[in-house]
Amino acid sequence: MTTLQQETPTVVYITSLGHSGSTLLDMLISAHSQATTVGEAKNLRPGRFDEATCSCAARWIRRCPFWERLGGVLETDHDLRLDRLDLMSDDRSVFERDNLALFQAVAGVAGRRVVVDSSKNPGRLRRLMEIERLRIEPIHLIRRAHGVVHSNLRKGRPWVGSCRDYVRSVRRTRAALRGVDHARLQYEELATDPQRVLTALMPRFGLRFEPAQLDDWARRERHDCGGNRMRRGTSGSIRLDLAWEHELGTWRKLAISALTLRARAWRATPDRGR
Repeated sequence: MTTLQQETPTVVYITSLGHSGSTLLDMLISAHSQATTVGEAKNLRPGRFDEATCSCAARWIRRCPFWERLGGVLETDHDLRLDRLDLMSDDRSVFERDNLALFQAVAGVAGRRVVVDSSKNPGRLRRLMEIERLRIEPIHLIRRAHGVVHSNLRKGRPWVGSCRDYVRSVRRTRAALRGVDHARLQYEELATDPQRVLTALMPRFGLRFEPAQLDDWARRERHDCGGNRMRRGTSGSIRLDLAWEHELGTWRKLAISALTLRARAWRATPDRGR
C-alpha cells in the first residue's frame, strides 16, 4: 500500500439545500492541485451502483477508468468491492469502514490530500464527524431563500413546500453543527467575489488559494458521483443568479420572506462558523 493510500485525507463536507451553489463550490475547491472530489458520495449504495453517474465522458461510474482503478484499490487494500459500498449504511461499523476506505482510495488514486464530499445531507455529516479517524471540515453553504424557492419553481415544485424545506434544512444543519467549528458561506458572496471567498476558505484545509482554481476550474476532467449538469460544463463564467428578483412577483417575495423568517433569523445568529 502506498503512503498516499495509507493516509486518511482531510474531507471537506459541503452541506446545503439543493440549488444553493454546492456544485459550484465543490468544483472550485477541487480545482486545487492538492484537492479532488467524490461529488455526492451518498449516491453510492448497494443496488444502485448501475445508476451512479460520473461527471467525465464515460457518464457512468461502471464505465469510468478512474473508478475502475479505484475499485481495484478497494479490493486490494481494503477487501471491499466498489459496487457493494454502502456509504449511507444504518450499520455504524459498515458506515465507518466503507467511508474510510472510499476516502483513502480516492485520495490515493488521485494523488491528493483533500477530498470534497458534496452530499449536502446534514445527517450524513453528523455521522461522518463521529468517525475518530476522519478529519472533517464542514461548510454550511446558504443561499437566500428567494433564490432557492425560485429555482424549485422553475422545476415545477410547489413554492410553499420549498419554503418549508428551506427552514427545515437550516434547522437540521444548525443542529448538526452546534458546537462544531465550521465555515459558513453565503452563495451570493461566493458568486460575486469567488477569489476573496476562496482565499479566506482554503487555509482551513491546510491549503492556499491557487489562481488556477478560477482559471480552469470548469475545464478540468472530474470524476464526481452525481451532481447537476454544471459538472459536465466547460464554461468558467461565474454569474450570480438573481432571476428571482424580477420573476417572483411582489406578493410571492413577501410570502417567501414571511414563511422563511425563522431560518433567516437563525442565519443571523452568531455561532462558531466563520
